[in-house]
Amino acid sequence: QMDFDDVPLQQKKIIALANARGVPVITATQMLESMIVNRRPTRAEASDVYNAILDGSDAVMLSGETAAGAFPVECVEAMARIAEKAETEFARDQEREAPKEPASVSEAIAHSAAEVARLVRARAIVANTTSGSTARLVSKYRPQPPILCATWVESTWRRMALVWGVHAVLVDRPASTDDAVSSSIERLVRLKRLRSKDVVVVTAGTPVGEPGRTNLVQVQGVR
Repeated sequence: QMDFDDVPLQQKKIIALANARGVPVITATQMLESMIVNRRPTRAEASDVYNAILDGSDAVMLSGETAAGAFPVECVEAMARIAEKAETEFARDQEREAPKEPASVSEAIAHSAAEVARLVRARAIVANTTSGSTARLVSKYRPQPPILCATWVESTWRRMALVWGVHAVLVDRPASTDDAVSSSIERLVRLKRLRSKDVVVVTAGTPVGEPGRTNLVQVQGVR
């Protein structure tokens, strides 16, 4: 729907706008199209995937390459290799600034969690969430430590796979906010995502289990 020479700039603008609003953005279509018939991507395709990630894409997507191509496994492996290499160059420590306009409580908590994690050099940010919105808003600020999302809702757990920097785990539904915090940390320790003596920044909500009620951020040491 536009001239081909306008596409790169508009793609960058769309990604930047999505990032600024905390909306996950997927860059897709023809990213490794030559691999429908070839075992290796072209240099231009590798650069396209790499730059889409550096621009701020939460996810990059294959379509015909894996749906109808001759080398679907090789396509996924190639895209993963490019993505991992791009992530090593991504300036994760350049967190975004707080919004200038009045923020919701959830937005303020998300920014605070990212900023506190930077100041205390936390091992991770643990986001206890029902809908996933807290983890998504924390991701908006591109914090350096990983965002570990603990949720008891399977659909939320699956959706978080698309959000930048977020690693989600399923936990049992907590009985209270304190239970949510302790059980999520225990689960992450069992999965070896956290270790004893790690310092983490935790977000949670009171009352527990109600979407959009995140109103707590705290720093905690892992026992």
